[in-house]
Amino acid sequence: MICVVKQDQTGEITGWFTAVDMHDARRRAQAAFQPDLAAQFYRMEFTPTPGKHKLANGVTLLVD
Repeated sequence: MICVVKQDQTGEITGWFTAVDMHDARRRAQAAFQPDLAAQFYRMEFTPTPGKHKLANGVTLLVD
C-alpha cells in the first residue's frame, strides 16, 4: 500500500491519495491532473522499500 501526501512550504497537507502500487499511483496522479507527479512516478519503475520517501515538490511517499 502506498500513501502519497503533498505538503506546502509550512508542512500543511494540501492533498493526498492512496494506491496499491506504483502503476496505480501513476494513474491516480494523472487523473488528478498532476503531470509532474505522474512523471516522477514513471521514473520509479518499482515500488520503493517500505518507509517514508521524500520526493520533489513537497511530495512524500509512505510505503507499507
